[in-house]
Amino acid sequence: ALDEIENDYNYWQNLENEKVQVQREAAILLHDLQSMTTPPANQLEVLMAERKRQELNQKRQRIQEINNAINTVHAQYVNAGLDLTTEYNRIHTITPPATQDLYDTERTKYANAQMAYDAQKNANDTLRNNITEYDEATENINNAQRQKNELQRAADEWDDKHKNEYLELMGYWDFLQSGNTKSLFHWSTKKLQAKMDAGIMQQRLASWNRQYAA
Repeated sequence: ALDEIENDYNYWQNLENEKVQVQREAAILLHDLQSMTTPPANQLEVLMAERKRQELNQKRQRIQEINNAINTVHAQYVNAGLDLTTEYNRIHTITPPATQDLYDTERTKYANAQMAYDAQKNANDTLRNNITEYDEATENINNAQRQKNELQRAADEWDDKHKNEYLELMGYWDFLQSGNTKSLFHWSTKKLQAKMDAGIMQQRLASWNRQYAA
């Protein structure tokens, strides 16, 4: 609101200054026209008089436009029961113990608030960027860990999924030929099945395979 008063007052003063200048130029043109010979002595004077009349009309039109603009500026204050000059003086009056007028004081507050806002906005932007970078880094780490786990699992399962069946068959045949199973067949079929169920056969085969592989 204080800015509006300040701007309206300055706009009005600029209009008043322009009007004074245009009125001065119009007065010169009118004086020149009145000083010319009537009727004009030659065609040149006719053309000069016509040009000055056109310029004078333009100046008068501009003066009217300026007056309309001035009236519009003042009307919004008059309609509110106020006076523009009075309002302007009010916001530019220094009342002790104040050291600045109201307008300058509020402008200083506004400038400080804008600086604080900009600083907070920059801090927020920096924090937002840091959060984004952290989220992206966390996601990258999680992806890398998942890939590592998958590779480790593939490595752990490689032997089971890529057994050399030929070597296993040859190892099993050599195991049967080694004599490691002779003692098993001294038992009855029932006892032998029990031994098989107990895992003795598998244990001896596993021990043989380790030695065979070595």
